[in-house]
Amino acid sequence: MKHIWVSDARKRLTLQKSLTEKERSSLLNRVMEKSPFELGRSGVYLTPNPLLVVLGVSPGNSKSNKVPEVVPMAFGKPHTRLKKSRDSRSYWPKVRTLCRRLVAALSETSLTLNEQLALSSHMNLASDKQGDASNVRLSKRHVSWVSHTIYSHLRPSLVVCFGLAQKLKDPKVQQWWNDGSGDNIRWSTPDNEFDFKWNNKRYKFRVWKTRRPDGKGMIIIVWPNHPSKSPFAGNKTGDAWQASLRRGYRIVKDLKLIPKMHGTK
Repeated sequence: MKHIWVSDARKRLTLQKSLTEKERSSLLNRVMEKSPFELGRSGVYLTPNPLLVVLGVSPGNSKSNKVPEVVPMAFGKPHTRLKKSRDSRSYWPKVRTLCRRLVAALSETSLTLNEQLALSSHMNLASDKQGDASNVRLSKRHVSWVSHTIYSHLRPSLVVCFGLAQKLKDPKVQQWWNDGSGDNIRWSTPDNEFDFKWNNKRYKFRVWKTRRPDGKGMIIIVWPNHPSKSPFAGNKTGDAWQASLRRGYRIVKDLKLIPKMHGTK
């Protein structure tokens, strides 16, 4: 099996494309083992070596377009559902703009939109469809599988969490996460906090610096709020959302992820 989790974004993508059918099957089987999700559904849209994983609560219940193709994992191109999904709350268009900005922040080379999305994945911590994240009940099976898959199989440089600030602080959820990842993260005590002000209200980016089992660093950012909630609710080009992307881009750049926090020596 090739080592496909290198630091250079373009080489990472080239290695993704070069995987043989046997290697692709092996990777997919490892990820699917004990999965409580049907990959390619429930918002679990994966590529094998993303720089960025976006982590939500659950698939939600807003009306969305039907993308007929169900692919467990995409290789050398964006996952079809990550690229094409749309919904009445503009969640997916906002996710795509975030992927584009933050993968650009992680990369030292210019990438096309398709290349940026091919280096992005999306997951959820639960599979039940709820309109309100507060009604979503998390389980050990789902949370531990997600954290294990992120840390040990996908191995991104950056994880961005939406709508999870309170749920992750639950002692049971924290333990489930650490059981799967092998980490000892404390969700109540971020390593860094960065203010985000909008309409005289103060929000925060919360940052944890952690380490994957392969010894490489990984950053986890809890976004100031879910893209469908205040102050981001509404159109994908909303000023608040764009301002948060600019702030997030700067935070990732300033954390100096590229030379210190991911890839090979």
